[in-house]
Amino acid sequence: EGSGGALSVTGQNSQVTITSSVIDLCSATDEGGGLYIANQAKAIISSTNFSSNVATEGSGGALSVTGQNSQVTITSSVIDSCSATDEGGGLYISNKAQATISSTNFSSNVATGGNGGALSVTGQNSQVTITSSVIDSCSATDEGGGLYITDQAQVTILSTNFSSNVATEGSG
Repeated sequence: EGSGGALSVTGQNSQVTITSSVIDLCSATDEGGGLYIANQAKAIISSTNFSSNVATEGSGGALSVTGQNSQVTITSSVIDSCSATDEGGGLYISNKAQATISSTNFSSNVATGGNGGALSVTGQNSQVTITSSVIDSCSATDEGGGLYITDQAQVTILSTNFSSNVATEGSG
């Protein structure tokens, strides 16, 4: 089972910077159809388009960020038409990971068998800040068509627009 269809970055002191790029039509059997960040690794992403990426049997259609001290910063990017069969059609943050997201557009992402069409944030001490972004037309089979937060995760949302998101069988 593989993670990170386009790129997998794992391990302490591992870091990737992605600028003005396209990650399109990638897939992973497990987590992170486009990008997988784990085990204290870091990613800095700006002006990048994630489109039509798929986690075929896991979470995080575009990106999965998991594990203590794993971090992602996403600015001025687009996460569009990505899907996961479990959680986080666009982005999955779990197990004490951290994400800072600004001026980013999540659209038409789907969690086909779980929660969080655009984003799923789970696990104690997982922390996400979303600023000046758009979460539009995303859906989840269960809960949180736009955003799903559980297990003591902490999310701060500032100046962000949620519109036309749907949770088909659950709430939110």
